[in-house]
Amino acid sequence: MGRSALLIGCNYPGTKAELRGCINDVWDFKQTLTQCMGFDEGNIAIMIDTDQQYTQPTGKNIKAHLSKMVTEAQDGDLLFVHFSGHGTQVPSDDPEEKDSKDEAICPCDMNIITDADLTLIFAPLAEKDVKLTFVADCCHSGTMLDHDEVIITGPKDGTPPPPQANAASMQSLLAALGASNDDRDMKNRSLPFGDFKEMLSGMMGGQSVDIGNLRSSMSSLFGDDSSARSMDYSKYISMAKKAMAMMPKSGGQGGGGGGSSMFSSVMAAAGC
Repeated sequence: MGRSALLIGCNYPGTKAELRGCINDVWDFKQTLTQCMGFDEGNIAIMIDTDQQYTQPTGKNIKAHLSKMVTEAQDGDLLFVHFSGHGTQVPSDDPEEKDSKDEAICPCDMNIITDADLTLIFAPLAEKDVKLTFVADCCHSGTMLDHDEVIITGPKDGTPPPPQANAASMQSLLAALGASNDDRDMKNRSLPFGDFKEMLSGMMGGQSVDIGNLRSSMSSLFGDDSSARSMDYSKYISMAKKAMAMMPKSGGQGGGGGGSSMFSSVMAAAGC
């Protein structure tokens, strides 16, 4: 029985999304896996964005390593994946998304990986006797694997949930435990959609990014490495352009309408 793990930490240094505790989470999980769970250090891959000596946790790198883990997994293996960083939600036209949003983890380059992407990556495991543990230490993580049932929904005995601790009380608790200010990361790990759009806009030289052009912007920035949702959009756009190019260029009365209707049909199929 093999055991392999991927530990991902994104602090987003120097950006408006900057966090402070995510790299610490990686080292804590590495220690737990090696000392308590029987994982060999050589079978634990680490991606962090604060040290160039390590593989950077870009969308491309994360998806490539996850796919490699899935492909190489044998019956009886244990896979462990941990992500610590920002989570976000982006608009979705998938009718199965009841809230019309895709949940997503935010790699260091903002090439987001949606719940739909993760479902596609992990789907081949259904044909294998492999156990996968996926820990998403970020906001919007409850349905990050797009499963139908939420495993943890709160107290099971009917009692009220415990009171929620606020930032002030957590600061007091950490201080009592001897933690310094530098050790404390109290920032929300949800990246608002507005901030996400602003960061993408900055990467595109100030070009406006909004709901209407989010997918095309992602595809423009990351090409074939962008989310499957963006790739679907690009595929339909390409189909539309090819269809338009093949339409006969008719002159005179009654011509010229076919290409427009063809484009509309293809865009409708894309959910645009």
